[in-house]
Order: sequence, then structure tokens, then C-alpha cells
Amino acid sequence: MSIREVAKKVNISISSAKRLQKELKKDIPPIKYGGPSKVSKVTKRGLARNFELGRLGTLHEGQKFVESTEGVHVDERTVKHYLESKGLKKYLKQKMPDLIDDQMLARLKFAREYVYWRIGGLEDWKSVMFSDEATIYRVETLGRRYYYKMKESKRIRPHQIKRRKQGGGGNIMI
Repeated sequence: MSIREVAKKVNISISSAKRLQKELKKDIPPIKYGGPSKVSKVTKRGLARNFELGRLGTLHEGQKFVESTEGVHVDERTVKHYLESKGLKKYLKQKMPDLIDDQMLARLKFAREYVYWRIGGLEDWKSVMFSDEATIYRVETLGRRYYYKMKESKRIRPHQIKRRKQGGGGNIMI
């Protein structure tokens, strides 16, 4: 019933009915829409956990996980809603070079060697040349890849990175 109808039925003013509604709102359970969920809470938690740990990467994989666990078909949008209800958010994977340990150590050594150049001013950087380049992709797809994680998690895990080869593997650099 509307507030106006309630006020008329109980024989109080509309403003009193509004005030009572605000005061009692915390005691009134929220209205549930739709039917019961096809998927149990345990499966929803497992789905979220597998996405966060990188065991599942796409919504389609999540859909297959739910189907294998519960034996029911759910849409990919439903999987997305389950992840969002558990606090996971979709992020775009960062591109990082696929380096071996020796290359990582060499880059770290270089960074430590030249970290103080910014203090020295422009004179240090005048001897450095930067070039521009263009890439023609032959092997790697240009599609975006996403991962899911908790909003407050700041640590980058290996499954959250889109590995790429130097020069793109089958790419031509011009």
C-alpha cells in the first residue's frame, strides 16, 4: 500500500506515516524479487574463489564450472552477477613482457644504476635517444583480456597479466 493509503487506513497524517516508515525501515525485511537461486551459496563462493586465484579466467569457464558443480545451466551474465555479489570486479589485464629471470635481473640492475638521473637534471638525458615504432601484428590477437579480483586487493598476481613476447612473437616492428 502507498503511504497515503496507510495514513488513511490508520487515521494518521501522511507526514506521520512517512516518519514511521523511516523509523521502522530497518526492522522491515527487504522485498525479494524473482524465484529461488539455481546455484547454492557454496558454489557461488567457490566460483568467486576460483576467479580470484586465476583458476578460471573467462565467464564461459565460470559457466562451465557452475554446470559441472550444480548440474544446471546458467547464463554468462548470471555468472557475472554472482561474482559482483561476492565483491569481485572486472579489470583489464596489464600487458607485461614475458621475461626470463636473467632479463628481469638485468632490468633491475639498469633501473638501480640510473635511478638518480632525475636528480641530475637534463644534462644526463641529453645523451639519450628515444625512438618511435609501429607494430604489425601477425600472431597475437588484439582482443582485450580481463580478470576478476576484490576491489581492495592491490597485489598483482600472475594470472592478472597478459604475457607478451618481445616484439610480439609473430609481429613485425617498424
